[in-house]
Amino acid sequence: MSKELLSTALVALLLSACTAQPVSGIPTATKPSEQAAPPTKEPAPLSDFDKALRFTRCMTVNGITTKDPVAGEVLPIWMTVSEGEGADSFQQRSIAHRAAWNKCKSLLPATWPVKEDPAQLAKERPFKDCLKRHGIEVYEADSNGMVHYPVDQSYLDTPEYNAAVDACRKFYDDPANAGGS
Repeated sequence: MSKELLSTALVALLLSACTAQPVSGIPTATKPSEQAAPPTKEPAPLSDFDKALRFTRCMTVNGITTKDPVAGEVLPIWMTVSEGEGADSFQQRSIAHRAAWNKCKSLLPATWPVKEDPAQLAKERPFKDCLKRHGIEVYEADSNGMVHYPVDQSYLDTPEYNAAVDACRKFYDDPANAGGS
């Protein structure tokens, strides 16, 4: 093959390489592979137990030793007062608890199951029925005796809730809560 013919073929090859038309079947930088990426599997949503466990571990990591959650038992979210504890010690623990709470509260589940005594639930029935009549949502036990209480109990401090409790107090079984009536 002559040099001139070789040069012409080389120029034609180079020009064809610079066109937007890739040679079929050969992936190029101008034509990405048409193979689909493997589907990404979204992680399964966390269970309420997993969320509660993440919360208790977060509290412990942030300086507030918190036992792991146990389904059926009250979720350990509240600070307790230690017998014989002085006001200064309580104040320091309260500040530390609040700081850890603020870092970890977003990990909590919306509800947590607590195993309730059927006899106690029966005693509370008139009180709960009265609360319902006053527009307050009441949480009932499931077939296993578990009541799925909301973890955010700020509703307990609302004027509506307090008014309903005052109106229904006469049905409450605990004499200390009956207000003498």
